[in-house]
Amino acid sequence: AVVAGQEEKKQKRKREATLDDHNMALGLSNLLAISLIEKDINNELMQTWSYPGIEPNVEPLLLDRCTLLDKQLVPSTFSKLGNTWIYIFSVEMPKQSAEEEEAAPRPSVFKWVERFSVAVLAKEYHPELYLSLARVMAQAYALRGVPVVLLQMFLSVMTSSATRIPITDPEDPEPRYLSFSADEHDIRKCYLATSIKDLIQMFGLEIILVWTALMMKKRIAVYSDRVSVLLKVVRTLPLFVWHRRDWALLRPIV
Repeated sequence: AVVAGQEEKKQKRKREATLDDHNMALGLSNLLAISLIEKDINNELMQTWSYPGIEPNVEPLLLDRCTLLDKQLVPSTFSKLGNTWIYIFSVEMPKQSAEEEEAAPRPSVFKWVERFSVAVLAKEYHPELYLSLARVMAQAYALRGVPVVLLQMFLSVMTSSATRIPITDPEDPEPRYLSFSADEHDIRKCYLATSIKDLIQMFGLEIILVWTALMMKKRIAVYSDRVSVLLKVVRTLPLFVWHRRDWALLRPIV
């Protein structure tokens, strides 16, 4: 009976693994849309491209949270609107000298675009996965300068959960690629990406109040003048009620 029980468990794990592989092969089903936001040399900010489309109420929020107009650019942020998670990766394009431009010319769009952001909208909480995708997309756009490359990557990820864009001539003996694969990101690791010990050291004995509020399902407002610190603190809070495993309750930036 014991052997039979162990064999049944093995078969169950095998079926679950097969199902996971099948779901992964179908692509990132929780991916909703992507958006390209640019700031030009006249300090004007606008969404220049999106696919398959961004709701009218979402676009102003993307412009507000991309930090492109801030003095200090925040490379990556994540936030939430309703049930939609928003992951933004931002890039600053420093001015090139005449020598640099001659040696490695950039796409013409960056003659007037100083900063840009790639926003990825999804239905699930997984910062490491979607910020990695946004980062690779931003790198590809910085190299090509056309939204077509973003569309290509989006469709590839939607169908196969992976994408690869050559950054050198494919006929080179050792071609290089920008690549992304969802297989490299275990969602369980994103729950433990921050340390509960750091938060305890930050608040000291007053952490008891935080823990009590979370246990009683009360709302907690976190304020910080640094987005990176704010996100670190906010995503750590659900660890105090680990038994619930509920990160959907977070509203990182409001």
